[in-house]
Amino acid sequence: EQEGVHVRIELLNEIARSPWPAFLVDQAQIDKARVLRASGLIQAMLPEENDTGPAVVHAITRLGLIALGTEEDPNPV
Repeated sequence: EQEGVHVRIELLNEIARSPWPAFLVDQAQIDKARVLRASGLIQAMLPEENDTGPAVVHAITRLGLIALGTEEDPNPV
């Protein structure tokens, strides 16, 4: 489980460095984004389970910033 947390934090870091909004098209990333959103780390619109559309991440929450260990807010103003 610790490895799973590390992988999700890596995705959170990647999202933080992305242009806004961040679009995720890779199914594995979308699945990880589901966990990040359920954990309250991101605000995102996610496709339905069997939909092939992208996930759109609109913001990293305060809790997400804490998980990243940063006070620098990457969210658009």
